[in-house]
Formats: sequence, C-alpha cells, structure tokens
Amino acid sequence: MVPAVAKAYYHGWGVPKNISEAAQLMHQAAELGVTQAEFLTGLFYLFGEGVPRDPREAVRWFRRAAQKNMPEAMNELGKAIASGRGVEKDLEEGVKWIRASAQTGYPPAQVMLGIAYQAGYGIETNQLQALSWFFRASQKGYAPALFQLGFAYASGLGVKRDPVQAFNWFRLAAEKGDNRSEAALAIAYLNGDGVAQDAVTGVRRLRRAAEAGSAEAQYNLGVLYSNGRGVPPDLTLATDWFRRSAEQNYSPAQFWLGIACFTGQGAERDLAAATNWLQKASESGNANALHQLGLMAARGEGMAKDYHAAGKWLGEAARLGHAAAQFELSSLYAGGRGVAKDDFQAVEWCRKAAEHGFAVAQRTLGQYYRDGKGVPVDLEAFIEWIRKAAEQGEPVAEYELGYAYVEGNGVPKKMDEAVAWFRRCAEQGSPLGQVGLGTGYAKGDAGERDLIEAYKWFLLAAAQGQVVARDQLQNLARRLTLEEIVEAKKRADAFKPRRPGPAPKPIL
Repeated sequence: MVPAVAKAYYHGWGVPKNISEAAQLMHQAAELGVTQAEFLTGLFYLFGEGVPRDPREAVRWFRRAAQKNMPEAMNELGKAIASGRGVEKDLEEGVKWIRASAQTGYPPAQVMLGIAYQAGYGIETNQLQALSWFFRASQKGYAPALFQLGFAYASGLGVKRDPVQAFNWFRLAAEKGDNRSEAALAIAYLNGDGVAQDAVTGVRRLRRAAEAGSAEAQYNLGVLYSNGRGVPPDLTLATDWFRRSAEQNYSPAQFWLGIACFTGQGAERDLAAATNWLQKASESGNANALHQLGLMAARGEGMAKDYHAAGKWLGEAARLGHAAAQFELSSLYAGGRGVAKDDFQAVEWCRKAAEHGFAVAQRTLGQYYRDGKGVPVDLEAFIEWIRKAAEQGEPVAEYELGYAYVEGNGVPKKMDEAVAWFRRCAEQGSPLGQVGLGTGYAKGDAGERDLIEAYKWFLLAAAQGQVVARDQLQNLARRLTLEEIVEAKKRADAFKPRRPGPAPKPIL
C-alpha cells in the first residue's frame, strides 16, 4: 500500500505532486522490507530525486532488492558494479548480476548482457551470444533489442553485413518510438544503404528524431548542416545541434562543439569553452578529443603550456589507436618534451602511426631508417616508407624521394624520376620541390633545358624565403633577357598551388 501512495505523490495522482514526500514514504516502505520499495528507493538515491544524490546508498538498496531476485534490481546493481558507480568497479561481478537478471527474461538486462558479449565487457567476446540475447529480448517487442539487431546487421557483427535486414530491424524499433532507430533509418535513406537513396526523407526523419531528443540524431543533423548535405550549409545551425547533443553527454558532439569553440567557426571563439567541451568528450574515451587536448597543452592554447599534460592526453589517444596522436607522441619522445627522451619509443609510436597510413609518420619513419635514428640504417626501408608517404601527396616525402633519385640513395640514379617527384612537390607550393624542379629545368634534367621555367620556379621558392633560390635567380638573371624574365614572372604570378584535400569535417 505504501509504495502506491508514494507513487501517487511522485506522479501527482489525486494529490499534489511532491517528490520529497514520495521519497520519504518509499524509504519507509523499504525499511519494512518491501522489495519494490527497496528498488525504487535505490532509484531515488541514484537520480537524486527527493533526496540528495547518493550512488552508494542507491547500490545498498539495489543490493537488498537484488538479493530477493528482483530482475530490475539485479540489472541496476550489475550496471552499478560494472561501471564503478557507488561501489568498487568489478566488470565480472557486474556482468554476473546482469546475467542473473537476463535469465529471468527481463529484456533490458538481456540487451545489456548482449552488449557485454558484443564488446567483451567483463566477459569473453562472443558475437553469436550477443545476437542470441538481443533476439530473446526482441521477441518481447523491446525496442532497444530491435535496434541492437539492426546495428549488428548494419555493422556485420556476428552476421554477414545485410543493410536490408538492418533497415527492417531499425524500422520495427522506430515504430515503437525508438529515436536511435529513427536516426539510423534517416542515415540509411541519406546513404541509400538498404533502401533507395532519398535525401528528403532522410533529413525529415533525422529532424524528427532530433526534435524528439535523440542525441545521435541531433549530432547527425549537425553534421548535415556542417557539410551542407541535404540542407543548406550553416555552421551556426550545425553548432546549435551539436550543443543540444553535447548537453546529453554524446561525446562526438562534445568534440565537435569543442572544435567550433576553438576555431570560432559556427560559434564565438572561446578557448575556455573549447577546453571544457573537449574534456567532457575525453572523459568518454573520445580519442579525437584527447588528441586535440594534447595539442592544445603542447601549444599553450586554452591552457598553460604543459608538455607533461600533452604527453598524458596524447598517450591516451595513441593507445586508443589515434594515428595523429601516435605520431605526436612519437615526436615528444624524439625531443624529450614532457617524457624522457627515448629514440626507441619515438620509432615505435611513429611506426604505429605509419602503419595506420598517417603520411607524415610514414615519411618520418623513412627518415629514421635513412639516418639510423632509433633503428639501424636501412635504405630499403627508407625508400619503402618515403614512397608510401609520397604516394599520398606528402610534400616533404615527395622531395625526399626525388632527392634520393638524384643521389642514388636506396634507388638507382634516375633524373627523370627525380624531376617527376620534384614536380609533384612543387605543384603543391613547397619551396623545396620548387628549388628541385627549377634546378631540373636549369640543368636540362626535366627534358630540354628551359631557363624561363627554371626562373619561374626559383622565383616562387625565393618568395617563400629559400636562399638557394635567390642565388639561382641572380645566376639566371645574367643569362636571360629582360623579356624572358618578364615572361617568367608572368608564369609565376599565374601559378596556383595544388592544395591537399579540405580539413576534416564531422561524418555520419
């Protein structure tokens, strides 16, 4: 009887709504050993409704109800133990309680157990077991289970990737009001994944889910406005949606909101706010946020310059597999900034980044092999890694590879190959490549000698401070007519560098 009265006060059923009175009455019933009241009292303490928030007290009440085999209490106790919320963290013990709840047929626990199997969270990874538990919960029409089955088919987790099956599971969940599934359907329409591509329907469904409060949908709607996909580009609107999502603790949105505050694109530039949002994202293990914080600490942007803190953040991101952070961490070890100087660690982290395809790391690793820094000299490895970077358009690598062909360093001497790589480098606007290409034209290594083209490339390099180029201009000026110099300057003025791709943007 007492829990019913407490519920009446909680909801305002027939009496004025009074959360404090509800919590007090529920606590009285819990003290008398009423199982449901014990569980609900735990929820009051967990969320701080009508009582001060107290995760430890919540766990105490969940445990009392769980020991009486109440499924809801066993599930909440398991989640608390697995996350270390109000109790010492113990993944295996947490999963045991979640399993006990799942075995009673309680769908939320069945989904939690499936997620644990999927991620290897406190239990050995087993995708088939994950699917089994999701399917059991889905048989009761539990929307989060339907979503998880859709996610499994969309991602190929435990099953062959099947976008059509994924779409069907997401549709069933969305029909039950699951906003994550509504967002997933929207993205399927936008990408034409499992359904005919339809940007109008995709945007409409995504907006509906976002306005209903789905953090993922709010984030993805922000992405659309950021990229101008299906909607007119609008960085301010993008940031507004990122903010709504970020305020629900969705870490990708927290990261991009931090970036907006850092760059001043779509939001007022505010380094303190940027740091705040990036730190929030980093607390969820967001590798991009950890990397950005590391860079800011190393440069003294938004915080005091602190290489030790930079090393900590970059190290966390690097261990999560973030290639740029792995390279930055390598650079700290190479220079002994914030960490003890260690050439071996510098090479190893550089190698990890290079193996992830990070072009600057590939070039740097090649240079380590050429110079014998942290590794034995190995010209074959030098060329292998420099070429990988050069083929990705990394300009210094293009120059290094061209120069290797000039010197015959690890490759046969081949001036035509050298000039080809210098040209790729020069066309990106690199003064190194421009000097190399200018030299090729001056000597005739680029085919027929062309002193006007040589002057053009030296002129471009000299404008960027290359002293060698200035010397070459003086030499060529004595060999060219005034008309030829004017022509070279016209060509230089008309030059437009081939830039690398645009800066990264958020993705769906």
